[in-house]
Amino acid sequence: MKEAINISIKFLVDNFLHIRSFFGNILGEHYTLIITISLILTALFVWGFLNITLKSGWYIFKMEDYMDKYGIGNLFRTRAKRIWKKVKVKISSQNSADWKEAITDTDRLFNDFLKYIGYLGANLENKLKNITAEQIPNLEEIKKAHDLTLKIKNEADLVITQAEALEALRSFKKAFVDLKLF
Repeated sequence: MKEAINISIKFLVDNFLHIRSFFGNILGEHYTLIITISLILTALFVWGFLNITLKSGWYIFKMEDYMDKYGIGNLFRTRAKRIWKKVKVKISSQNSADWKEAITDTDRLFNDFLKYIGYLGANLENKLKNITAEQIPNLEEIKKAHDLTLKIKNEADLVITQAEALEALRSFKKAFVDLKLF
């Protein structure tokens, strides 16, 4: 095996100038074509990279990492607005599964927001037990909306109407506005 490799290397070294002149003549004749193809391929690779990066949302995560690392802006508020935009799209859908997902996403956002502003508790139920109606005026509506979320999570075949979903989301939105998230 070593002998075959040594023979191949010796052949390449001995014939390097011949190989170079052979390919040099071919490349020289088609120089503009090769440059054009290279530029087109480079443009396609750059376009593909940017397209994949933008569609995957990778740059958003990198931006959030940067904001977290250097303490720039209010990152939670930025994330909450992005989630709320998605929730509005889901609730305007005609699909009941989207409505359920909108409610559970908003419930999770509310739990995270309470944690962010300093309310303690292992889950949202515990946090809601420690909150008074003076702190959140529509506390009872929030509890009903959270109960609906628990039903959605525990009963896979639960049927809800769009009106029920909108009512739950309005309760959460009012609490977000009262707590100055939006």
